[in-house]
Amino acid sequence: MQSTDFENPTPISKSSDQRIFPLHLTPFESYMVTDDRPEYPMTFIVQFEFSGSLEPNAFKASIDEALERHPLLRSVIRPAKLNRDCWVDSGKVRPQVHFGELGEKIEFPGAGIEYIDLRKETGLRIWVRSDDTKVVLTTQFHHAVCDGIGSYQFLGDVLWSYARRTGAAEIQDAPQLANPRNRGHASYDPQKFLTDKGRFQNEYKQAVQVAFGRNSTLESSKARHKATTKPYPFPGILSFEFDKNEHRQLRHAAQSRGQMVNDLLLEKLFETLHGWTKRTRAWLGRGKICVMMPLDLREPDLEIMSACNIVTYAFIRRGRKLLKQPDRLRESLGKETLLLKHQRHQTKFMNLIVGTLRYPRLLKAALFRDHCMSTTILSNTGDPTKRFFVDLPREKGMIRCGNLLLTDISGVPPMRIKTRATISIFTYRRVLKVCIRCDPHFFDLDDTQLLLDQYVDRIKKTLD
Repeated sequence: MQSTDFENPTPISKSSDQRIFPLHLTPFESYMVTDDRPEYPMTFIVQFEFSGSLEPNAFKASIDEALERHPLLRSVIRPAKLNRDCWVDSGKVRPQVHFGELGEKIEFPGAGIEYIDLRKETGLRIWVRSDDTKVVLTTQFHHAVCDGIGSYQFLGDVLWSYARRTGAAEIQDAPQLANPRNRGHASYDPQKFLTDKGRFQNEYKQAVQVAFGRNSTLESSKARHKATTKPYPFPGILSFEFDKNEHRQLRHAAQSRGQMVNDLLLEKLFETLHGWTKRTRAWLGRGKICVMMPLDLREPDLEIMSACNIVTYAFIRRGRKLLKQPDRLRESLGKETLLLKHQRHQTKFMNLIVGTLRYPRLLKAALFRDHCMSTTILSNTGDPTKRFFVDLPREKGMIRCGNLLLTDISGVPPMRIKTRATISIFTYRRVLKVCIRCDPHFFDLDDTQLLLDQYVDRIKKTLD
């Protein structure tokens, strides 16, 4: 084993010297806690794979060090200020970290289920599986604690800390992080929802459409309305990679069609979902197909914040008539996504959140129904390593972190009730990777693979 100095590393800047806890929940965090269910937890998955031989002690110390920089990941929810639910320091309760052999099954702590009770444990679980040449890091984050970008920032700090502990060449210091008490101002600005007279905009009809609009639900191709009895192992993510050449062709194809790559992927997803609902007879008369897309609210002048939620959602709906007209579908999606880029701080979803601040019962009424809020979720993540706070060295496009080389990245967003598929797009190593996870209560891995294959086939046709 390589000689290291992981017991006494150079001190790093903590998130802030100011008092942090207790912290009131932001509107988005409250939404995530309210919509959390044991069968459909508001948690997302990030998985990193490495080549090399892991030094467990150094890795565990790196996790502990990164947690000092990201306080929300070591917090729980308890009544505090004004007897309202707040984030408080978890004390001796720390994120679960489990080491095991490569291929060893992932087991959940406590009640043994995927659900994370934020009143009893922190919103982060970590499993490490390794042998002499490979390491698989699987992480489960509660979305009330941080968004996907926040998770990459935390994991980037872990890898930066581990690189210093395993004899890496000189690496720059990580930047000091701002106090997370300021995170709410970045994710929600009430001034953006006021009229010229200083009153809240009366757009609740649009907000209610988000919560109560009729959307089509995906059905299994094998047994409609019948839950599967053999849930597949966690995390159950399937993926497909378009290599560097195909990724380049895809960018050129999108450009020739007057699109961004993200718009092309969104268009092909709508086509795939439309075809799936027709084949499974989940007829569109029951509602429109709706794709939910996370939108990052971070602005260039935002102070460097520890892992938290600075995100909103957009709900993009299309009916059967428009789905049958490819040119009009393409044009309409391009216009809507362009508008969202400029108005992401004022989405209908955020308008719903504004409404719940004044009328808290509205949120509970909207969420505690067996309502399909979206048919599926599509998150275009890009290259997660570009969200790291420190630029780590690269070898052939892959991140070098000490004695480990980051070879692959996977993950998927949370899955809400009746949202039967959740998809992430990654572009690490210059390849384009599509990751999908389907509802394990209704879909088996064969069905998940079938849906992925149909989506990939739709995308491939544009390369011809």
